[in-house]
Amino acid sequence: MTSPPKHRTQNQTPPHHPLRQTMDRKAKARREIPLIKRIARNRMKALKLQFPTDSWSHTPSQPLRQGDVILHQFSDLERFDGAVRTFTRLQSISGLAGLRPRLRSQDHNRLQIQLQYPDYKIWRVVDRLRYSSGWTVMPLQVHQIRQLRDTLLNDINTLCASHIAFSNDMSFLRIVQPQNLYSTILPLLETFDRDVCIERDSNIINWAELKKRTVRKIERQFQVFEFLAQFDSLTQSQRESYMKFHPKYVLPILKANTSGWPLVMLQVGRYTPELARYAIKYVSEALYELKERSHLPSKDCCEELTRYSNVLRHVLRLSTKINSAKRGKHLLANRANLCILYAAMSVHRHAKIMEHKDSKGLLRLDCPGLPDTYTSCEGFDSVITAYSETREAIRILYDASEKLEGHASQLICDEKSGSYGSCSIKLSS
Repeated sequence: MTSPPKHRTQNQTPPHHPLRQTMDRKAKARREIPLIKRIARNRMKALKLQFPTDSWSHTPSQPLRQGDVILHQFSDLERFDGAVRTFTRLQSISGLAGLRPRLRSQDHNRLQIQLQYPDYKIWRVVDRLRYSSGWTVMPLQVHQIRQLRDTLLNDINTLCASHIAFSNDMSFLRIVQPQNLYSTILPLLETFDRDVCIERDSNIINWAELKKRTVRKIERQFQVFEFLAQFDSLTQSQRESYMKFHPKYVLPILKANTSGWPLVMLQVGRYTPELARYAIKYVSEALYELKERSHLPSKDCCEELTRYSNVLRHVLRLSTKINSAKRGKHLLANRANLCILYAAMSVHRHAKIMEHKDSKGLLRLDCPGLPDTYTSCEGFDSVITAYSETREAIRILYDASEKLEGHASQLICDEKSGSYGSCSIKLSS
């Protein structure tokens, strides 16, 4: 007796059906994580144990659980005593709107303290902005950011009057919403300037000047928060005319959460070596994430690569505004590395296929290839221009008796040996 035929479940498509294969490809595309999110996730993992350099705080990238007790270890007795004094006095100060962790215990022999955190959900501000990745909570609105800024500045005024110095690094600022996601946002007062707080005689500090500097730096960083919060509602002309940020206020925020970095980097109005090094490091990591492909780049991929290219071009433009008398060798090296990365991004954007793994050895500066290997004549021309600028930047660097070093040099294929990472590049035109 033969067994009855098995019935397919409703809407089940037979194996190897063309429609099923098309749907599988679309589903895979939806599951595929964009490059910038992959980079951001990797950086978020690396930030889980990062501590601020000028303050005391347990600041992982994940939110604290309600009522957490956190153990803090100090490297010397001076910092331990300063932390104990600060968190002990903090509880007795009246008029503070922000919530404060409570000093639960201290171990003088081990130089450890335990802090009891409030029994509410806690987030970092940088994780509640519009372009933060990995979170499903409602992003902060502009009016909430302004309200948080005003509350924090009022608390800083009270703290300075009590001779307690709050940290001016907002990349580690965390917030509490005692009721729900629609309630008032309060700062968590947990990060303090350790260089000031370890001073036993607080009267030797000019507190009026310290408060002025702290308020100015905090206001500049909150301007970056506001920009990210309202980015979607701004027109292109409004974005272009928006205020320009100083790198020293932008970079700490980007290092804490990189999700909105292309948006903020384009608003930076001044070149600094730190800005160039950050762009070089970040884009290099993105290039090494790119894999081989035997097809045209997707629309999303092209848009993402364009954003990276725009940032590199912007930093290069800023570098040309440096007074010639102030141009040091670090500027020549940074410009050469930025040009190399820009050329590599141009190839990835316009090449029909990509055969290089991790982008290593991608650039042959003497031979960009044939026009028909690129998606358009305009794309081929942009690659030619990028190659020319790269060769010139390397030539100027070599004329200054400097070497091409760093991750970007791995992108260049030596014209004689065929190996990558070598600096024996023929520079004649």
